[in-house]
Amino acid sequence: MPGRDPPTLLDGQDPDPWLRRLTGVRSSKRTFYPEYRRKSEGLERALKALEGISAALCVTTQGPLELAQAVVEAAARHFDAPWAVMVLAADGFPDDLPRLLARTPAGGSLATTRAAVPPETWPLVDRVMEQQRPVLNGHGGSQPGSLGAPMFRGDGLAGVLLVHLRPDRSLDDSDTSILQVLANQAAVALQNACLFEESERLRARVTALYEEAQHRAGELEARNSQLHRAQRRLVEARQHQLITRERNRIARDLHDSVAQYLVSIGMTLDWCRQQLPEASPVHERTVAAKELARRAVDRIREAIYELSVLESGEVGLIEALHDLAQDFRKTARLAVGVHVRGAPYHLAPATEYALFQIAQEAVFNVYKHARASSARIDLCYRPKQVWLAIADDGVGDAAMLRARVAQASSPARSGYHRGLANMAQRARELGGTATVAARRGGGVVVRLTIPVARVGA
Repeated sequence: MPGRDPPTLLDGQDPDPWLRRLTGVRSSKRTFYPEYRRKSEGLERALKALEGISAALCVTTQGPLELAQAVVEAAARHFDAPWAVMVLAADGFPDDLPRLLARTPAGGSLATTRAAVPPETWPLVDRVMEQQRPVLNGHGGSQPGSLGAPMFRGDGLAGVLLVHLRPDRSLDDSDTSILQVLANQAAVALQNACLFEESERLRARVTALYEEAQHRAGELEARNSQLHRAQRRLVEARQHQLITRERNRIARDLHDSVAQYLVSIGMTLDWCRQQLPEASPVHERTVAAKELARRAVDRIREAIYELSVLESGEVGLIEALHDLAQDFRKTARLAVGVHVRGAPYHLAPATEYALFQIAQEAVFNVYKHARASSARIDLCYRPKQVWLAIADDGVGDAAMLRARVAQASSPARSGYHRGLANMAQRARELGGTATVAARRGGGVVVRLTIPVARVGA
């Protein structure tokens, strides 16, 4: 305060309370500067050490090995040590993480083998692990020494962190504390780095599994879509087959019943006409009735032909067979091929119609019963014959099928045998033959030989 002199010290009075109040440094000397300087340097080293520890622990996300290397480097830098060694416990860490990591004096290189570090390392490691506290070994005066600290984590002792000191390196309590802090933080950080690495591996695995699941889901959706399309095509093919069969049945009924009746009527009327005098009114009516019967037969035949796939000769047999193969490839996923040999020529419409119906029935039977992946239609033109063969790579029994063909006139128990019977019957109606044989390599081949006359020949 103004007008007052600063307090003076009496002789023998201790100045430390004042100094401690001003500087926070306890000193028994008359001058506090050397003690203050020593404490200041120690504090500066401690701050730098904490900065090094912080920098070393910031590499946790780079993996356990990089973190362990950074910790060893931080310990070596702080203690200016020629050797800094980290020894990890036998369990609790990944197998690919070395259990020993040492920073050597030779250019700061790293060693991972027991024989590469000084022999005095191992007695110190044993003492630290036994006592579970920091241990200073052989340091004093001009002698080098070693300082080791245990690495604690939640489940116990994780390892030992130690440094080999130079003879001129002085130590204080803060150095021991700094090494212990670095060791403990390194143990926790290593565990976190291992957990982070494992979580990243699991995350990558989960991501890969998710992508695989998405890929499989896409494939499943595509296959479901294909299955729906295939089912729809099968339904369409079945409907088309049923419609075709019904059209054929109607055509055959018309041919076998109505047309035959009309022909019989015409023949009866013709016989009656011959028995009557030409001047008779009944003769005239009989001639007119016969003409009407003939016209009815023509109309019936036109209707029969219009019910067939080969309508009015606008589509030839070869084109119709190619269309048939394409329909089965698209709708039934049965690989059907058509092969034509010889020089094609026009056949009678009824013959072409019958050959097409035989081929259609045979391929449908292959698709429905033979469990085949492919079928082949061979059409061969000869001067006076046409050969038609339908082969498959399925599981049919040729011997059993031949027996059914031989009994074509008797009722069959299944649609497959009924189809063979129909084909054999059609071949006989055309004056030809039908045979069944085993196909080389597996499957069955149905061959038909039909004698023909060329149209216009």
